[in-house]
Amino acid sequence: KSLEDHLCTSVSYDGAMVLLMWLSA
Repeated sequence: KSLEDHLCTSVSYDGAMVLLMWLSA
């Protein structure tokens, strides 16, 4: 469960970073 939550958090974080880079580009 802990690992699953960590993976979800990582994916959400990576997605947010990609979105921010796309918006600022």
